[in-house]
Amino acid sequence: VCSLYCQVIEAMEELARERELRSSLAEDVAIFQQKYDRLLAEQEVLYKDYFRQRESWLGEKKSLEERLKVQGDQLTDNQRKIEVQEDQTKQLQKLIAPQGV
Repeated sequence: VCSLYCQVIEAMEELARERELRSSLAEDVAIFQQKYDRLLAEQEVLYKDYFRQRESWLGEKKSLEERLKVQGDQLTDNQRKIEVQEDQTKQLQKLIAPQGV
């Protein structure tokens, strides 16, 4: 009877330890769940911020590309004007040179 009683006591103690362990694990799971939820919320905020900022970046990129095109066109126009002026200068020099001789 004593050994049976000792086995019951040991089984009850083991059961109490397992319940305590389960309770501790449940608390750990709850803490991890809270941390996970917080990380998901932060990730959502970061993604929203990224996409909002991305739209801004795309707008800025488009604006810079347009400015670059306009400046490239102006450069081409100025180069053409310089070529025309150089041709006119050469023609004037040809006209003036024979008179000076």
